[in-house]
Amino acid sequence: MALGDVNIISPLGNNLPSARTMRTEANTTVINPGEPVVIGGTNNHYAVACADAKPIASDATFAGIAASLSNQTVALNGTVDVYPAVPGLVYSCKAKTASAFDTDAEILALVNYSVYFDLTSSVYSIDTGNAGNNNTNGLRIVGGDSTSSTVYFTVLPGAVFPS
Repeated sequence: MALGDVNIISPLGNNLPSARTMRTEANTTVINPGEPVVIGGTNNHYAVACADAKPIASDATFAGIAASLSNQTVALNGTVDVYPAVPGLVYSCKAKTASAFDTDAEILALVNYSVYFDLTSSVYSIDTGNAGNNNTNGLRIVGGDSTSSTVYFTVLPGAVFPS
């Protein structure tokens, strides 16, 4: 997958939550720093790379954003450091379709709508094409940067795995 698809933009500086070490399951996809992490695997005991069209607001599995490269192998479990999802964090990620998020008017029209991650060709983006005001999707748009088609978002509480 791709390195640094998702970033924490607020709070700035050294005010990030402390990363916590989570277990990863053998023979699973390697997690890169900057990728969204959910709880899954055997009996939901492991940190795994977020799947396409996730998180969902009614499925409390979103753990946060990877701070390190996971180190599991084909035969051995490993670990990954994860910045936990906590209230108030604002994240950034490119829009899936840049032309749908490249004007201030387009961004304003989508503020407060819920969305989820798209995972295409091993790259995470925000699928603004499925934005809705129904709080079903696990991410909420709070703004963006029209010059780079970057979406600013928070995670809905119902999608967050309890720490």
